[in-house]
Formats: sequence, C-alpha cells, structure tokens
Amino acid sequence: MPGVDGQLFGLVHNVDGRELFYQRLGEVVRARGNGGLINLESGEVIDLLLSSPHSVQRMGDGYMILDSGHAELLQYDETWHLCGRVPVTAWGRGAAQSRDGQWLFVGISPIRKRYFGRIPGVREGIGASVDLLAVNSGATVSSLAVPHAEEIYSVNLVGRSEALSLLEIGCHSTSTAAGRR
Repeated sequence: MPGVDGQLFGLVHNVDGRELFYQRLGEVVRARGNGGLINLESGEVIDLLLSSPHSVQRMGDGYMILDSGHAELLQYDETWHLCGRVPVTAWGRGAAQSRDGQWLFVGISPIRKRYFGRIPGVREGIGASVDLLAVNSGATVSSLAVPHAEEIYSVNLVGRSEALSLLEIGCHSTSTAAGRR
C-alpha cells in the first residue's frame, strides 16, 4: 500500500516475524497483538500493537486499518499516530470507501468459536455481513447480511453495470451447476 509520502508499506500480523501460541481449554490458540507495518523500501518496522490487522487503506489525509482481533476500525494520521477508534460488529476484514469519501463499507465475518470471550462487545451469532459506516461520525448506519457466506475477505465497490453482469454470471453458473446434478 503506498503511503502519503509514496513509500510502500506492508501490513503484517506480526512485525517481529514470531507467532506466539497459548493453550486455552485444551486447545492451542494463536496469540495476537504485535501487528503493524513494514516499510518495504527501508525495512522500518512500525509496531502498532494490532491484533489480526486487515485492510489498510488511505482515508483522507491519513489511514484506516481494521484491527480485527479487537473488533475496531482504527484511524491514523499521516505519521501513523492513532487518532480514532470505531467499533465494528465482529471480525472486520475488507473495506472500501465511497468515491465521495463519506461512506465506508466494511466486511464483517463471524468470530470463530475459539476467540469468543476475547473480544469485548462482540455477540455470538453475528453472520457474514457488510456494514455501512459514516466516515465523519464513525457511526454504523446499517448492516447488510450476506447469506450463504461463511466469511468476508474483501469488499470492492463496482458500478451498476458490473454488478448486474456479476449477478447474471452467478445466476448462470448456479443454474448450470443445478442442471448437472
């Protein structure tokens, strides 16, 4: 991802390259919490103490990152100083901003059972969805369930003609697969 200064950054789950594990109720669980950025040109590490970060992107004069392990959208200025936190309904992964910059569409995946209880405020039973956030207030305006999806990995905005084409392809492949049964 190009930064405001044109430098390239990579968003990583573990800035030190090590993964830590712990045992909980007889199950081995991956510890999270040292995610951040690596400047791909200089090698500089920016440890943001993120837990399972996803979907860094430019937003205005700064950046936003989904800190999935804390169910938050974090807002940073151009020097990577934290300037805002917005709660999301579950595991945020995938985001796209509207052309006018007023709206953010955030992909939400259900929390895996092994992580319940580790993320305050996240309710069990939230399914895959796309949340609409107002950029200025950070408020979640609405949420659209995505039926038949287990997880959301990416959110991309497309025009109406592309959306209709994708729907047509989806309907055609579904009817073709049904005809083969």
